[in-house]
Amino acid sequence: MKKVVNVGSEIGTNFLNQLDELSDIREGYERSTLRNSNKELYEILAKVYCIFEDMNKNKSEFESNIKFLKSKFKERNIKIQKNTSWLTVLIRYVFNADRVRSYNYNRVISYAKESGIAPDELSQFIEEQGGIESCKKIMVLKDSGKKIDIDYDVYDILENIDAFESVAKIDLGETNL
Repeated sequence: MKKVVNVGSEIGTNFLNQLDELSDIREGYERSTLRNSNKELYEILAKVYCIFEDMNKNKSEFESNIKFLKSKFKERNIKIQKNTSWLTVLIRYVFNADRVRSYNYNRVISYAKESGIAPDELSQFIEEQGGIESCKKIMVLKDSGKKIDIDYDVYDILENIDAFESVAKIDLGETNL
């Protein structure tokens, strides 16, 4: 038989207080630490994108550097295929990333490039799109030929959901958890 905690009891109140405290800590984490770490990630991706753009402008100068990078992968025990794109090589090197993560970051930068976004605008672009996962999903949809119809207001609502006032209050009374 399951043990039921009565919310009105001292144990139940203590239990809920602990959960409320953890929820507050989580909210703070999402507002500051997670948000700032995402911004840092986007900035790193923007710098990789900038290097990639420089490479495309001066391909002959960078060919030997790519060969050198590929040899560095051997030291890290990372296998890389001969036909791996320069962008993926850069991403894998900087992030020491596996193929899936590299692919996702490649999709984000490729999506930005196709959208005419400059490297110094990448961070803001990723945020406006709803993050890495949203950018990746958009690229996958584009590649599949499916119609893309994204309502960006949804992202604003989800981003600010906790700021909205409740339309009703619910009293749990003697509810058991």
